[in-house]
Amino acid sequence: MTQAVAAPKVSSNDRISFTLLLAIAFHALLILGLGFELIKSHSAPPSTIEVILTKTQNVDAPEDATTIAEHNQMQSGSVDFDARPTSPSVTKKTLQGNDQTSTAEMTENTTRMAENEMVVHQNNVSDEKFSRRVTTEVNSKVAQKELRKNQQNVAQLVSELSRDKQLYAKRPRINHIDTLSAKSAVEAKYIKDWVQKVEIIGNINYPSQARQKKLSGTLILSVLVNYDGSVISSSVQQKSGERLLDEAAIKVVRLAAPFKQFPAEMREQYDQLMITRTWVYHSENKLSTQ
Repeated sequence: MTQAVAAPKVSSNDRISFTLLLAIAFHALLILGLGFELIKSHSAPPSTIEVILTKTQNVDAPEDATTIAEHNQMQSGSVDFDARPTSPSVTKKTLQGNDQTSTAEMTENTTRMAENEMVVHQNNVSDEKFSRRVTTEVNSKVAQKELRKNQQNVAQLVSELSRDKQLYAKRPRINHIDTLSAKSAVEAKYIKDWVQKVEIIGNINYPSQARQKKLSGTLILSVLVNYDGSVISSSVQQKSGERLLDEAAIKVVRLAAPFKQFPAEMREQYDQLMITRTWVYHSENKLSTQ
């Protein structure tokens, strides 16, 4: 068995509050309505006709046209207030298509920029390789030129060395000797014979003027004798102070030549012999060598 639900009791306070709320709401609507009407009456702009370009059109012209458009359009829509005719809305598909187009264009531009950068990089790399190749070729040519120059210098030095070697080979072997520097009995014997001949010829051809003036003096004379005994040269290394005596010594050597040929033992060792000795002209009109 069901029990009946008791209806809620409405107190006098609730009635007063509800009545007061209705009064406040009525007055508020009245005040706001008058305010909007005043604002509308004072701020209403003069009637104008807007011209709008649209892409949709209608065959029949509207009776009350509020706007001027490129084509006739009938009023329709789901709102009570006047709305401006617009171009067809862009659908999501169109946006996606535009996005895809923009993305494709961006991708194409990016690809083109990348290709341009790659071409520039390749050109830079090519220029760098070309520069390195040119530098290498120039260095190679310089090195080859220096090498040829060095080879020419070496060839010239070798030629000069060979010529000097030949000249040195042709150069006679000279032995410098005096009375005290004879190294062997053969040399000592040759020098002894040479001195003996010089003194004999010198005393026979003693200068008459020196004898008359009783001149005396000492000089050092070097005589270069060839292997065949001929005299190559003679020169005074230290003068006696009397020109007559110096010239007389040179004349004696010339008169005594040629001397004996070199013995085989001497010939094997050298080709020429430089004999340096001291010549003494005594006041007793006598010549001796030391």
